[in-house]
Amino acid sequence: MSGIDGRINGLILVAALAVAAPAGAGSSPGVQLDSMRCGRHVVEIGDQSYHLVDKCGHPDFRQVVSVNTLADERSVRGGDRRIRFRDAVTVVTESWVYRHGRGRIPRVLTITGGVLTDIRLAGR
Repeated sequence: MSGIDGRINGLILVAALAVAAPAGAGSSPGVQLDSMRCGRHVVEIGDQSYHLVDKCGHPDFRQVVSVNTLADERSVRGGDRRIRFRDAVTVVTESWVYRHGRGRIPRVLTITGGVLTDIRLAGR
């Protein structure tokens, strides 16, 4: 992985952690969970969104909550000149809802930058 790729991945991780609200922050109603069962599969906080779709299928409802662009500026000395670089990455936060069967409480999952960052039981 090149230096720029590593820095962009680092920015995505920082954004995911910054956007994921801690328990009790009041960002969304419901009980916070660490994992969710889909049939015989289990998904956990930190899983990639494509693993979530593999294990649980497509969500019943999907909505983009926010789109944030993060930028990191740095300069590098190139001989007698300074070259400025600006790395920018766009981080999309989505809310996915899974309803697994009649009478079961829906789960609301937050996906930030392609990573599962929060699982909550939907408030009734």
